[in-house]
Amino acid sequence: MARQFGVLAVACVLSIQTSFSQSSSPGNTPGALNGGSSKFDPALKDEGSVQAWREYFQQLPPEEKAKLEQNLQRWQALSPEEREFVRLKEAARQEKMRQAAGEAIAQSGLTLTPEQREAYIGRYAVERGAIEEPLRAEIQRERKPLVDQMTKKLNAELAALPPASPAPQPSAVEGSEQPHEDVSAGENRKFQAWQQHSPAAGEEPLQRMERRMMKKKILQEIDGAMKESGLNMDDERRRIYSWRYIQMRRKIEQQLREEMEMKRKPQLDAMVARLKSEFSPAPQK
Repeated sequence: MARQFGVLAVACVLSIQTSFSQSSSPGNTPGALNGGSSKFDPALKDEGSVQAWREYFQQLPPEEKAKLEQNLQRWQALSPEEREFVRLKEAARQEKMRQAAGEAIAQSGLTLTPEQREAYIGRYAVERGAIEEPLRAEIQRERKPLVDQMTKKLNAELAALPPASPAPQPSAVEGSEQPHEDVSAGENRKFQAWQQHSPAAGEEPLQRMERRMMKKKILQEIDGAMKESGLNMDDERRRIYSWRYIQMRRKIEQQLREEMEMKRKPQLDAMVARLKSEFSPAPQK
């Protein structure tokens, strides 16, 4: 029973992490568990902590219990590599949150005791989560119709491509536009290079794992889109389709990241100003 609640606690902690964090690659982070509560986060180091989680879980409303149970099922379905990725991602998220809170303290000009600093960091994490969670949900709702529209456009483009030519013919007029096959051949080569890309020297383990997981995720997404398209494509056209899909998805993710940042920044600024007021020493009379 203790082990069960320990795993459930892990699922709860992981449920507050940012998935599409939005990363620089297309798609959401594989295994990202969203929708849980971020207001309770004891360390899972002893039986007392497990008991705390057990009591916390029992006090949750039914909808929160359902979210955590769903996250537990999703956690159990992850591969060992995916679980390790989520652990590393969560540790990195927590460290980044502490750094962001520390920067907010410095920018606010606050002088805090160690206890006050920890209290500030805790409040910062909870309130920032309350700001970002609905924004992530909003972005997620916006993403699907954008991807559906993108896929329809891509399917139409591939259906309209002329039959592959054994060898590109030179243009009849010097300086005129090159045949469409030349462009497609370039896209073909770019996708092959993307598939064969090796991690950069000195790349951190989390970055390497994130890149690998993202590549796996986007390839699965592309494969599903191809099957739904109903197009009959040879290997060359599949590579062209894949490369265009990647480029178009990147543009969507960039657009959504910029939109989220535009909405998030004023709310974070207001939050930091409010915390500064609350943690500033009372004026002496």
